[in-house]
Amino acid sequence: MKHISLKRISIITCTCFSLYFTGNVFGQTEPKIEGSPYKEIDYEALAKTVSEKDKEKLAKETKKGKAPTINPKAPKTRTRGADLTKVGRTIYQFTNHDFPATGNTCGQAAVATAVWNRRVTLNHTPAGFAKDLYRFAPPKITIPFVGSNTIGTDWHQVNLALNGYKKHGIQSGWFKGKALLDKYIDMGLPCIIMLDMGVFGKHMWGSGHWVVAFARTSDGYYVTNWDKSWNGNDKNFVTWSELNRAWGGVWNEGQMAKVHGTAEMFAVVWK
Repeated sequence: MKHISLKRISIITCTCFSLYFTGNVFGQTEPKIEGSPYKEIDYEALAKTVSEKDKEKLAKETKKGKAPTINPKAPKTRTRGADLTKVGRTIYQFTNHDFPATGNTCGQAAVATAVWNRRVTLNHTPAGFAKDLYRFAPPKITIPFVGSNTIGTDWHQVNLALNGYKKHGIQSGWFKGKALLDKYIDMGLPCIIMLDMGVFGKHMWGSGHWVVAFARTSDGYYVTNWDKSWNGNDKNFVTWSELNRAWGGVWNEGQMAKVHGTAEMFAVVWK
């Protein structure tokens, strides 16, 4: 892998994993793994491409990116997930391996997961749905002079992808804070979040990753695009402390989310 420049490091998005999840919000069962093959990110190799000098520069020079507009129109209708908090919850997971490119499409996988699970399939198979989404909204960094399209997808492009399904009834908006995140997850709505992977270890420094939070317990959240047990719990589970640090909720961590402009924010998708 070639040396990654400081600008490219700013918004690196990482590989996505394929999972098919089940569980009760307050007592999850073991998730089922189906769909595309899971392939682990080689974070050790990624870390070798980032120099200590670049790390120091990033810490000194990065500035918080422009944040997406918080949506004044909140979802009001309790959709099909409303009654699943006691009987279990299932979500179909798209992965980067469902797309033509496999190293930078976690943003596309997150959008596909959210839209597909709102019952908008356009009569496609999952493979056909992913192909059309990628054609319409491929990986793209829209902020001038920051990174390149080979890195992945920023929130502007996520919005573009979601807006492409408006005519099919899909609505979406960005919201902020744990209280609203919990509220919309309890309504059964998929919530798209960008996480700073550096929170989970120094060898993942400089990496951002899109996930979809779809269920929760009193201690944390079940997310897609995930297959690691960082905390000794279920491999698809992220504690609230970890998520809060990774989405920029503390002053000294989650810098990728802050630079990206989505600190403590998430996109809700509903119909």
